[in-house]
Amino acid sequence: MSVQLTPRGAQVPTPGKDMQVSAASVAESLEQIKNLSVREAFDQIRAVWPLVTIVLSVVIVLALAAGGVLRPSGFRNSGTRDVKPFPAMMWLFAGVMVILAQQLAMTWAASVPRLVGPPGDDGAMTLRFAAATQAIGGLVAGMVGIGLFAIMAKTAPEGGLKVGGLDPLVGLGCLLLALPLVQLSSMGAEWAYRELYGGEPVVVAHTTLRMIVDHRHDPMAWLLIGAVVIGAPLIEELAFRAGLQSAALKLTGSPWAAVVGTSAIFTAMHIPAVPAEGRYALVQIFVLSIAMGIAYERTRRLGVPIVMHIGFNGLMVALALSVAEQPAAAA
Repeated sequence: MSVQLTPRGAQVPTPGKDMQVSAASVAESLEQIKNLSVREAFDQIRAVWPLVTIVLSVVIVLALAAGGVLRPSGFRNSGTRDVKPFPAMMWLFAGVMVILAQQLAMTWAASVPRLVGPPGDDGAMTLRFAAATQAIGGLVAGMVGIGLFAIMAKTAPEGGLKVGGLDPLVGLGCLLLALPLVQLSSMGAEWAYRELYGGEPVVVAHTTLRMIVDHRHDPMAWLLIGAVVIGAPLIEELAFRAGLQSAALKLTGSPWAAVVGTSAIFTAMHIPAVPAEGRYALVQIFVLSIAMGIAYERTRRLGVPIVMHIGFNGLMVALALSVAEQPAAAA
């Protein structure tokens, strides 16, 4: 099999002088690319990204529908997690214990001045306070959640509480499939914001991300980034996916009801972290949660949504640091 690589109508260079001219043109083009700033390259990509996002989203939705993933009977045909060994209240209790452990640990850390440092001006939260409390809260809640669900996994081996060596690869693959749909929902929410309020939405629509951006050169920002990228996804997936979604699945018997209901609560829990001018971002959070919930039910492995969540948060931190160069409204 052969493929014609030369565009139609283009002249094929001949040996000798033409080849020298062609080589010079290529060298000149490479030099222009090398001199292109990151900002200019980003602007060029951003100009065509909406169209690319729409096309990718349509293709992914059609492919998932054809594969049965988005069909109402998709979960029934592929099998569901077995959450029967525990009552719904036990699943819910396990999830609540993870959140409670995080809050108690954060409260304790906040009471130790040596950990959180002096308060900011007018009592404002400092970077050190946020980084220390979130890191300690994530560490304690992570240990509690892992221990609790590891014990439950022995009684409910098919409850989706296990992790495996392929989970990172599967999770990244699921995230790549979900990203265009998540981005499309964000674009739609931003458009609605402009139409309703007549202004541009904030660049960074999350308080913690805004703090990271504003203190990007502070070493404590790395501790906060670790808590955001690793700690928060682990805690939230243990609490919401393993705990709440399993409880909803036990109560309703419907994976779709469990996914949508859990995602609604998951999104509502993020409202305090999003200011009024950034509430459009809640649409993106909801769609992401739907994607993670579906991936969890289809793979029946807790490591998959955890990896998806880690990857997404890491991407959001990287984008925030790369595009939010100028001060913006709190997000």
